[in-house]
Amino acid sequence: MPCQCSLITCLCGGQSSSDSDEGNQSVSQTNLTELQSGPRDVAMDASWLRDRGSQLVRWIDNATEPGCPVSKSTQSSNLLRRHGIQVVETRLSGNLSEIEQELILPPPREMPRIAGDYKKCTISMIHSSWHGYISPNIIAATLITRKAGSTDPHTSDIALAMFTRHHDLGGLRYVFAETVTNRQTNAHIKQILFPGEIWPPSQPRLWAYGTRQYDEIMGTRIGRTVGYFVLAGYNRGTTRITGILAYSSSSAGSLMLRFDIGRRR
Repeated sequence: MPCQCSLITCLCGGQSSSDSDEGNQSVSQTNLTELQSGPRDVAMDASWLRDRGSQLVRWIDNATEPGCPVSKSTQSSNLLRRHGIQVVETRLSGNLSEIEQELILPPPREMPRIAGDYKKCTISMIHSSWHGYISPNIIAATLITRKAGSTDPHTSDIALAMFTRHHDLGGLRYVFAETVTNRQTNAHIKQILFPGEIWPPSQPRLWAYGTRQYDEIMGTRIGRTVGYFVLAGYNRGTTRITGILAYSSSSAGSLMLRFDIGRRR
């Protein structure tokens, strides 16, 4: 039975490979939705998360950092056609201003957009599926499933293919994980990074690049999978996740994560 989670899904189903297998994965084996907890539940092990998160950040930042398990994807442009994957696309329904408020986006003067830019995307394969939406600046995963051992293309590659068939990757500014249910990520953020607070918190919290909390989130399953997405989509050393915003859904009170994508000067 497939595991069901929200993203990264980026950040966000997951493949069943253990953490010990992670260093041997190529981009075609890296899953944007690798969100299950794995053999260790390390929600309370902040230093362990911080160490692996900071290593991932070094791979993203430095093209010469050894041991990077992910290569830049070269198959995005024809992946869907080559695998016969049908994408069901519709205009995103609902009040656009309410949706954008839920996502905590900057005002239109800073990031212009129109309602027609938003596309709701649904992909159903033999053992996996991807549900979410895209715009010229956004990838948001709402539900992803993946059966362990599936030979379907990994959803990191699918997310890249879906986005780049419509938009230039250089315009991407945010990757959202909506309704985060991954145990490791959920527990660490709520118990360690929001200590003593009753969930949902009163205010969103932004952790900037270079902070201890940022590295810890990058070490969680969702943080790593969004990091893999960046490694697969961009040349190393050119693009980074500049900050991570954690907040609660206004409708359900569930954990939401926003990963901010920025170009290095």
